[in-house]
Amino acid sequence: MRTSDILIKCVYEDILPPPSVLADYFGFDNLMSEQNLPIIFGLYIGLIKYELVTSNELHFACKNNTLHNLITEKYVNRTSKYYTDFCERGIIIDVGVD
Repeated sequence: MRTSDILIKCVYEDILPPPSVLADYFGFDNLMSEQNLPIIFGLYIGLIKYELVTSNELHFACKNNTLHNLITEKYVNRTSKYYTDFCERGIIIDVGVD
């Protein structure tokens, strides 16, 4: 099972993903911030539950280190407290893939 599928499963089960998925989809720097984790998870909840992304899109963005761009593109015309917090806190999702 791909980590994108695990992320989607965790969203629907309302549980924080395991560390391997957190590292892939939240970015290593954000793992150290207890304040950033719920914000980022909330963004993924919105993307997944409102069917704004597929597992394939998430997987591709993770592999290409473009998750930050994907989130920004999908939320640009949406109102979300999580996205507002994401922007105000200057959270960057960088999964460190070169």
